[in-house]
This record gives sequence, C-alpha cells and structure tokens, in this order.
Amino acid sequence: MSDTQSDKLVNRYFGFRLLVTPWAIKAIYVIGIVAILINGWNVYQVSQKSWFVGTSFALECQLKGIAIMVLGNLIWRLACETWIVLFSICDSLLVIRSQNRREPAGEEINTAE
Repeated sequence: MSDTQSDKLVNRYFGFRLLVTPWAIKAIYVIGIVAILINGWNVYQVSQKSWFVGTSFALECQLKGIAIMVLGNLIWRLACETWIVLFSICDSLLVIRSQNRREPAGEEINTAE
C-alpha cells in the first residue's frame, strides 16, 4: 500500500468514516453461536444424570436445552443482523454524503431515468 493510500485509510479510520464494527459483529456472532450451543447442550445433559432419568425434570431439561439451542441461536442471529443493518445504513449514508459533495452546487441530481 502506498503512503497516500495508507494516509487515506488512517484518516478514514480516525475520522470514523471506516467502520470496523460490522466485521466485529460477525466475529462476535460466531462466538455467540458456540456459547449458546454449549449452554443448551449443558442444560440438555442435565437430563442424562442418573438420578433424573425418567422424571418430569429430565423431560423439562431436554426441552429447555433444545429450545436454548434453536431459539437462542435464532434470537442471537436476529440481534446481530439488526446491528449489521444499522451499520450498513450508516455506510450508505456516508456514501451518499460523499457523492453529494462531488456534485456541483446548484445542479439537481437526475433520478428519473
């Protein structure tokens, strides 16, 4: 990368025009999936303890474990997608702002094509 490109990157980063949060959200999403699956599996495994087998508590733990693994991941996915959409909107607004700065003053943008 040349000096001017690295300078632009640094300026964009420290000017908050380069957003790193969408990448971070994707990494946190994967970590969250693993944590939710481990948690759900641990709750499910409680039902396999010898003193709980055949009781209503065992069935309850099995259902809760499955619900945590399925619904937990679904809710986690929706939360992460919501954050990514919000940051994508911010990226789009930054692009629109930079395009508007390039337009000469007084000229209208033709959108009816």
